[in-house]
Amino acid sequence: MKKKITSVILASSLLLPSSVIFAQDINSSSEIEQNEKIVSVEFINKFNEENNLPKLSEQDIPTVKELKEATKGLSATQENPVVSKDLGNGFGVTLWVDNTQPSAQTKSQDNQTVALADQNTTAKGGIEYTYLGVSWWRLTATANFNYNGQKITKVNSFDVLASGAPGYSVEKDPPKLANLDPSAKDVIGNAKFEYAKFLATAVAHLELRFTGTGNYYVHDSFFK
Repeated sequence: MKKKITSVILASSLLLPSSVIFAQDINSSSEIEQNEKIVSVEFINKFNEENNLPKLSEQDIPTVKELKEATKGLSATQENPVVSKDLGNGFGVTLWVDNTQPSAQTKSQDNQTVALADQNTTAKGGIEYTYLGVSWWRLTATANFNYNGQKITKVNSFDVLASGAPGYSVEKDPPKLANLDPSAKDVIGNAKFEYAKFLATAVAHLELRFTGTGNYYVHDSFFK
């Protein structure tokens, strides 16, 4: 049964789970690894006791497999910029995009999008894992590009940033740009968040797509 837990501000010293266990590759990991809990019940209950929150049972804590599957089929768009999956009892995963950029400019003729003079925009989006409303791991991608309503005419820059809670080291792969076709590209990011003292590891994967119409969205992104 899910217990109602309100968000609180985590002190840095309490932000570190003492026994987080993640499968490095959930597709090739054993059934036991996939069913490991994302954080130990001992740590959670110690933290909750110190913050006057209800105790949790082992069954209340999401598994490695549930963490990865939480974002299956989800995407964050400029029209729906924040999409969260509640894993229960304060745990959650969020996909998001920055929708503060000007709306994409397009022109139609006979129901067909026609080319415009080059426009410029910056796509930005990410994925983060949270507990009680506080981000533990966060992966963000950006791309600045020109478009003309039909295709991407130039990619000026792209990057991926990763950040973790205090105590975690972050190892980020070089960002990749997938050229799907003239009208769509993906910025792809991968990062590993590791807390060496407890051999705790989480891996994040992020895909930020941007298009020749100036739109962009986060898709096919997950933690494992």
